Amino acid sequence: MSGYVYRDGARLTPYMLYQVERLNADLKRLFGVEVRVTYGIRLHQEQIDIFLQRYVTAANVRGRKVYDTRVWKGVRYYRISNAGTVAVPGYSDHEIQGTDSALDLRDTGRDAGIATMGSARSNWLRANCGKYDMVATGFQFGEAWHYKIRNIYKAVPGAPAGGGATTPPAAPKKRRKPMTTAVVYTNDEQDKNRSGAIVDLSNGVFEPFGWFPVSYADDLAQAYGATSAAKVTRAHYDALKSAAARRASLLGKVQVDINDEDVPKIGA
Repeated sequence: MSGYVYRDGARLTPYMLYQVERLNADLKRLFGVEVRVTYGIRLHQEQIDIFLQRYVTAANVRGRKVYDTRVWKGVRYYRISNAGTVAVPGYSDHEIQGTDSALDLRDTGRDAGIATMGSARSNWLRANCGKYDMVATGFQFGEAWHYKIRNIYKAVPGAPAGGGATTPPAAPKKRRKPMTTAVVYTNDEQDKNRSGAIVDLSNGVFEPFGWFPVSYADDLAQAYGATSAAKVTRAHYDALKSAAARRASLLGKVQVDINDEDVPKIGA
C-alpha cells in the first residue's frame, strides 16, 4: 500500500492517524498528557529482520540462555535476546492482517501511563479503546501498550475516499441520537463516588462510565443531542439500571451488569 503517514516516526494509515489524534485530544482534556506512538505498521521484511535479530536456530544457540521458542517454515527457532518476544513473520499484529494492524502506545506522563498495566490511564484506555476503533489485545500477553486497530483503510471523516492527508482532519460533527438516550450521574452529598451512565431504556442499555468530572458527562450528553447530563439520586440511578435490565431481558438481549466499582475512574 502507498500513502502511509507517520507520527512519532511510526508508520500509519491516514485512518489510524485520525484515531490516534482523537485519542490524543481526549488524553489532553481528561489527563493533561499526550499520546505517543512507539510502533505502528511493520512491513513483512522488517518483521523477518527483527525476528532473526532475536531468534536463532539450534545450531547458533551455543550455550546462551533461551527465553522461548517459535517454529517458522518448519524450523524451530530459539530466542536468545532479552528484548522480548516477536511473532513469527506473517503472524504479527504489526503486520497488516486484512484490514487490521497494531499500535504500541505510551503517553507523556512520567509513569508512561497508558503503557503501565493497572495504572489509571491504562485502565481508562482499556475501557474506552473501542471508541477509537482499537482492541486491547496486548493484555492477553502482558503488553498494556499494544492495541490492535481495526478498519485501517477506512476513509477519514471529512476527507475524500482514498485521500492521504498527512495532518489530522477536523473532528467529526457530533451526531444527534434518539432522545431515548440520556447521560445521567449521581452527586448526592452522601455519595462520595460520583457515578455516571449512558441510558437508553427503550433499547435496554445501561452503560456505566465510572467516576469522572461533571464536564465529561456533559460532553457525552451533548454527543447524544442533549444540552447537559442529568443529575439524579443514587436511588434513581439504581432504578434506571434495573429498568434497563428488564427491558434488555424483554428484547432477548444478554444483559451484563457492570458494577460502578469495576469501571475505571476518569479524571480527578
